Amino acid sequence: MKRIIAFALVLIFCLSFASCSKDDAPEGMYLVSLEGEPFKLYVPQVWKDNRSSGISGAYFSMMDKITVSARSYAPSDSSESLDAYAVRCKSEYAKTLDEFMSEGIKSTVIGGENAKELVFAFEEGTTDFTCRQIIVKYSGEFIVL
Repeated sequence: MKRIIAFALVLIFCLSFASCSKDDAPEGMYLVSLEGEPFKLYVPQVWKDNRSSGISGAYFSMMDKITVSARSYAPSDSSESLDAYAVRCKSEYAKTLDEFMSEGIKSTVIGGENAKELVFAFEEGTTDFTCRQIIVKYSGEFIVL
């Protein structure tokens, strides 16, 4: 079920990424991206807005740990490739997250753009987390979902 929800959210993100000029949310969805982001992130209306941290996002249930967030990042080196950024992210996570395990970096497509997918797991205290991160380079910025 969680994979279906995550896939649906990625699909929604893809649709909104490809049509950022459209202001109307898809039926049953609402906009949770912050003002000025180079993307629009829509989530189902039953989800709760979680933008208070300064990152576009929402959650379905904190008890089930089902969340989605997106942010953009302008690299200090504009020539940094998508591949290099994904490898750097994975390396940083491995250094900072307890019990870090990764399925590797895979190629994918989002909004018609080449992207990288990083699936990893880690522990925070006594809680296990599994994350799926999609990274795309768009107009010189990295967008991370």
